[in-house]
Amino acid sequence: MTRPSKSTLKPTHCLTALAGALLLAGCGENVSAPVAETAASAVATFTASNPSDFIRRDTRLTWPLAELGLSAQEARHLVAKSGDTLLSGQLIDTDGDDTADLFSILVDLDALAKQEIQLIDDAALAAELAKRPARAQAEISIKEGGQWNGKRYEGGEFINVDTITLPEQYTDHSEWIRYEGPGIESDRVAYRIYLDWRNGFDIFGKKQPGLKLQEIGLDGYDSYHEMSDWGADILKVGDSLGMGGFGFWNGEKVIRVEQTDGRSATVTNSGQIMASFTIDYAGWNLSEHKADLDASFSMTAGSPLVYVKLGTSETLPNMAIGLGKHDAAEVLTGDLGDDSDWAYLATFGEQTLFNDGLGEFIFYRKSDARELVEDQHNHAVVMKDTGAGLEYYFGAVWSGEAQGISDRSAFEAFLAQEIEKLAQPVLIARNAED
Repeated sequence: MTRPSKSTLKPTHCLTALAGALLLAGCGENVSAPVAETAASAVATFTASNPSDFIRRDTRLTWPLAELGLSAQEARHLVAKSGDTLLSGQLIDTDGDDTADLFSILVDLDALAKQEIQLIDDAALAAELAKRPARAQAEISIKEGGQWNGKRYEGGEFINVDTITLPEQYTDHSEWIRYEGPGIESDRVAYRIYLDWRNGFDIFGKKQPGLKLQEIGLDGYDSYHEMSDWGADILKVGDSLGMGGFGFWNGEKVIRVEQTDGRSATVTNSGQIMASFTIDYAGWNLSEHKADLDASFSMTAGSPLVYVKLGTSETLPNMAIGLGKHDAAEVLTGDLGDDSDWAYLATFGEQTLFNDGLGEFIFYRKSDARELVEDQHNHAVVMKDTGAGLEYYFGAVWSGEAQGISDRSAFEAFLAQEIEKLAQPVLIARNAED
């Protein structure tokens, strides 16, 4: 696996999945509202076509600015409209040069329908759009004003930071990082990653749509393990990868990213419709192998999916991605047949800390997969070395959320629709008059 080019990004920018491929669905707050007609400069008009026989809500569409013939400066007031409806959007920098190079929007598309979308330059509408509340965020929060006492940080107050590099004494339960690592969420569900030797992936289940990370862990370090008005930490990670984590398959078990020379994390975007962060693992030690590992994570508003991209400095042909084992959960696998390159590994059952229904899943390319395996703690997919890094998605749907899924048949229907969105992206055609 080849490590992707590395850059330092600021929080107003992001790493993006394949342009036009992150077409994720959910049922969050309305992302559009009628607006009054204003004077505007037309940039381009497109027709988006939904190939599926179901509604695709919160569909993310993306255009490279170069294809629109715009510089980042020229695109600063770029907005999208469908009829008289202003669509939520975001300018994105994908390479960390402090200059936007993509424009993304969210739109709801009816089943098998076509919808015209106009991109325009309008400062007034851009200002109106900027007032809308964010529906995705990523954060890292650490304590300042206290002091280290051995491996534990005492005193101080939590503040949000753009990036951190772990001090040598940091370990699990040091109480320095709020909820023990970086967090990412859409308005539907939130996740956290332990930024220590465990490298576990955990879930914050939310009872109602909205952004909640900024509230979690402030009123007591472990308070999020108790059910509250907003929800709770609902997953027991233990010695497993947790929800969609990664490691190395040694032929008998999955080795988590435990022994490293150092770890750092950076929020690369926390915007209106999309959020992302990265983790850099320096010197991941696997006895016979030692490599740097870069991981990026991104979410889109309205969706429970997280897009993950991994790259290493040395070839590691047996990278594994997986889900933690739970006695009460069924294991599900599937795809759309030979014509589709996407497949899923999933678990479903009463596998939360509160013994209620939870569906966990990983979406991966069949062409990237070597075999399905399991060990004492995990169900996993062993991946091939693609030569250009690996990409996959993970996510969870909880019966306790507002749009909760409480039975297996509904969960399998959800998985089938999400796989279809990856396999059959929305078609975007530029109108001839442009």
